[in-house]
Amino acid sequence: MSTKRTKRQKQERMKRVLCMVLVILMIVSVMGTLIYNLMLGSLYAAAPDDDASVTAIDASADEKRIRVGLMYGTNVTVGFEVTSPYGFGITKVNRLEEDLSDEPLWETEITKVSCVVDANLSKSAMTYSKTSTASKTVIGGWHVEIGGELDYDGMVSLIELVTPSLTELGVYAIPSYIDGGWRVRAGHFVSKTLAESCAAKISEKIGGLEMTTVGPTDTGVALVDPERDVILFEYDDNDETALGLTALPAPDGTEAHLVTPAKKQYDGIFMFRRAITQTGSTTVDGVSLTDVISLADYMKGVLPYEISNSWPLESQKAFAICVRSFTLAGLGRHEKQYQIDMCNTQHCQVYNGCGRVNELVERAVSETAGQVLIYGDEIVTAFYSAVSGGVTVSAEDAWGGADYPYLQAIETPWEIYTEHPYGKWTAEVSPTELCTYLRDVKGYTQLSGKIVDISIDELATNSTYVKQITFTDSKGTKVTVKTTDGVRTALAKYVKSANFVVGKGSVECDETTFATEATESYLVRTAKTSLSFPNLGQQYVLTADGTALAPDLSAPSVITQNGTIRAGTVASITERVTVYAETPSNFIFAGVGYGHGVGLSQWGLKNLAEQGVSATEMLYKYFPVVEVGDYREVIGE
Repeated sequence: MSTKRTKRQKQERMKRVLCMVLVILMIVSVMGTLIYNLMLGSLYAAAPDDDASVTAIDASADEKRIRVGLMYGTNVTVGFEVTSPYGFGITKVNRLEEDLSDEPLWETEITKVSCVVDANLSKSAMTYSKTSTASKTVIGGWHVEIGGELDYDGMVSLIELVTPSLTELGVYAIPSYIDGGWRVRAGHFVSKTLAESCAAKISEKIGGLEMTTVGPTDTGVALVDPERDVILFEYDDNDETALGLTALPAPDGTEAHLVTPAKKQYDGIFMFRRAITQTGSTTVDGVSLTDVISLADYMKGVLPYEISNSWPLESQKAFAICVRSFTLAGLGRHEKQYQIDMCNTQHCQVYNGCGRVNELVERAVSETAGQVLIYGDEIVTAFYSAVSGGVTVSAEDAWGGADYPYLQAIETPWEIYTEHPYGKWTAEVSPTELCTYLRDVKGYTQLSGKIVDISIDELATNSTYVKQITFTDSKGTKVTVKTTDGVRTALAKYVKSANFVVGKGSVECDETTFATEATESYLVRTAKTSLSFPNLGQQYVLTADGTALAPDLSAPSVITQNGTIRAGTVASITERVTVYAETPSNFIFAGVGYGHGVGLSQWGLKNLAEQGVSATEMLYKYFPVVEVGDYREVIGE
């Protein structure tokens, strides 16, 4: 790719222009502040801490439990392996109750377990599968049930009583929670016949106890030791409640975590349920996995995977409020299909457990406990994307449907989007390849041959995002895509956002360069002498007591009767350039931003924090009509 100006010429010109911009900003900012102080005769006051006006922090606010899907739908497996360094607590999760309470049932010191479906199972490389072949079965789905329903103490006593006799027969006792009560089961068998044979042998050794055989059900699951292929616990409560696993703490009380085969660490309760899904002619039978976790711990598992855990604290606090708002506004988002509140992917929010939690993440969550964005009497669905490219787009233009007052297009001059890895991008594609992609991958089957024209028909309101685009093939067939996110999705292989321009062979676009460096010092003349102030990125003002540090120059301020509010802009200059395709017959896309562009920009938060803006000020920039408050005031908890 090339431009009309040489790189060296452009850099020299930019240096001259940016220096002039910085000098002008410096003079305006310093003089404005001096005049203000002289006129009012009062001390310069730093920007008020907006956080202080928010409802006092109450850590208990985030104890609310939610359900986060880890394995669900067609992704369920016959068995799922979990490790924990000190063993597991087995619980009954009251999944149909609003508070998702759980009750302890049993403990095991085994440090690796698999939760499997209740069936005949084969095994290959530590992976279980359902099987109908007796010779391949390593865990049978049939058992002998000894006695009837028991209470907990009765179950424990019976296991102690029968274990010696069972050992002689080469079988073992299984503590089982079935239909809301305790049972004792013995062994695992591939068929009812073999289970009945064992039941007769047990009766000969232990008289006076009822013996029945029980087989697989569509709601039963079991915990097994995958190293020995031995059942540790059986659970079947007809899906009224669910089997839960917690990580037992270390002997000294240190908290432990649940660890998946992918080495991801999780807090909370792993809730397992039987899940049978019909997809076309294929039946998927497995165990679903849901992390039942406090809102606080869920957020800690989102922040460092959606943004970096090394970003400034204020940006993480702002994002924590955004995540809490999005979560609480969207509870039950997958209720109908999967009975979960949130999935663990970008469809909701990326959640990968507690492996990246550090002090900054802990503080961001705890110091904003309970705080959400509120509009009227509702919690705001606080959408966000990676980087917007200098302007956002309204939810209505992005997805159609309702027009939300708090999800409108706004300019974001504080966002230094060129520093983001995908903040600025180009892509080149041949007319034939583009047609094939749109037809075969994206489903626009009416297209054929090659694309001969791409027309941007409409931009989003107050935004540079493409709202409507039309593709024309070599036969004159036209396909029009509406909504900005529809455009982004249709061209997902080539564009990072809908904030782009397109041309054939070449395209003209705006190129913005941001000022991110400052001079070492500058002088301000006073009546008696001159004062040297270091670092143009910081401003100092004169007060009755001397000098006071003002917001930095990269974030100019507006002084109001209530204090100083940072404007949060950075010096930049934009010029028109031409970007060329390597092959003149190809289409070339030139764009900025990464994601759907609605609501908050994650990268913008980082930039604002680096410019000295507080968490709540950041949020008010992206959602100007909202308030920050305690979510319990809205939902009545």
